[in-house]
Amino acid sequence: MRPVWLMAALAGLLSGCMTSEVLLLEGSRTGGAAEVQWRGQHLLLVEAGQGLRLNDGQRLGSSLDWLTWQYRPALAVQPLEPRRFQLLLEADGRMSEAALAVYEQALATIRQRAPASVWVIGHTDTLGDARTNERVGLRRAQQVARMLEAEKLDLLRLKVGSHGERNLLIHTPDGTAEPRNRRVEVRVQ
Repeated sequence: MRPVWLMAALAGLLSGCMTSEVLLLEGSRTGGAAEVQWRGQHLLLVEAGQGLRLNDGQRLGSSLDWLTWQYRPALAVQPLEPRRFQLLLEADGRMSEAALAVYEQALATIRQRAPASVWVIGHTDTLGDARTNERVGLRRAQQVARMLEAEKLDLLRLKVGSHGERNLLIHTPDGTAEPRNRRVEVRVQ
């Protein structure tokens, strides 16, 4: 999924003048919209191709194909969308064969995007109390982070954290064992 809007200052810099434009690449039909505040005015962009030149407030509008062609240098340098990998763990914290296969996919993505930024976030079910689950989630995330560190990957950063029983994949009441909530998320940017 592409970003909903694009600041297209690069195009002005390439032509030798400084201009800033806000352009909507995806319209409201795909859930995208952008509100621009300019000199006390509010402009809502809802259709793909709508925009505003910030220097003089001129409204811009064109087809998405034209925008994609016109701003191809800026679009070409956009960062890739983050990839998320869910490693479902056994109750004792071990990775199943399926989780190991997903781990290998995450490794391949990290190598492909090197140097990559990686976030490892541990999650739990609601069996224990919130504090305990926070610690359990952190231990799970640290286990996966140690595995990644052992791979000697080219990383910009490796962040490790825990959501504990917050952000459940499957919503359950307190005190419920739910294997799909015992997971580690690896997010690669």
